[in-house]
Amino acid sequence: MENPSSSTHILDPAGDRLLVVNKDEKQQTFRVSSKAMCLASPVWRAMLDPSGSWKEAQDGSHVILPEDDPDSLRIVLDIVHFQFHRIPDSLTYMQLLELSILCDKYDTARLILPWFQSHWKSSFSKYAQNHGKECSLLIAWVFLDEVTFSKLATSLVTTSLLDTEEKFDIAHRQILDTYMPLGMMDKLLEARLAAMKALKAVLELFVLRFAQDSCVCKKFERSCDALYLGSLMLAMKSVGLAPGLLGDKGLRLSPDSMYQKLIGVQLWRFAGHDNCNPNAEWQSMLLAAKEAWPTALDQAFGQFSKQG
Repeated sequence: MENPSSSTHILDPAGDRLLVVNKDEKQQTFRVSSKAMCLASPVWRAMLDPSGSWKEAQDGSHVILPEDDPDSLRIVLDIVHFQFHRIPDSLTYMQLLELSILCDKYDTARLILPWFQSHWKSSFSKYAQNHGKECSLLIAWVFLDEVTFSKLATSLVTTSLLDTEEKFDIAHRQILDTYMPLGMMDKLLEARLAAMKALKAVLELFVLRFAQDSCVCKKFERSCDALYLGSLMLAMKSVGLAPGLLGDKGLRLSPDSMYQKLIGVQLWRFAGHDNCNPNAEWQSMLLAAKEAWPTALDQAFGQFSKQG
């Protein structure tokens, strides 16, 4: 008896393969040309070429794809089989996400790019601002949207907190851990760490300056140095650092939050000690550290620049 929850899509009436997708208790079958699929994707070529060693290539006409999203698969298969009139003019954010996962899995993003550029990119740019930067990062990566990727990666590095495992504390981290290129998330964590190090280096420099044996005060009053040093201790406390502990790890707040806290610190001084005032230098060095963040980001993911 035919399954009432199943449906069949004919991409090629003379197709020699049936792709069977089971998702959400609904079975969808696609009659396709294995030749067209082999030409479209090196992954499908390995799966379907009769001379290949994959199990799918040896098991007859049916290929079971239990993990694939059927709507995304339909879009890619329509393009592969020249059914361009079926390609939707618009996609929701979740449809773009599912499509990016599928295209990354089968290395078919290049087939989708003309439609992404002409139909979906403008709406994606709006989605990327409202639907969570972590998933948009994957979409931008797969479909070579370098501008959006750079903006989202910068935001992720500079504004995200860390969880107790010292990983990005974001809602869909598993998606990125699973589908982003190997090492990408680690590199972004390294960029975050570099941003934090740059800020902490300024703090450490000032602490060491006023904690040294020789007097910094222009009037040679150690109490003046002690007042500045006390101000710095309070600054350390505000960002979660205990006095004397300027290690590179353990801070869960974001680099942007750390910068905002530190830039707001006013180093105290005694009346009549205007020539000792280091506040202008303090703020200037913090700003310079923040302005160096893009360099750290370029170093982190520049090597992952995707080739067409």
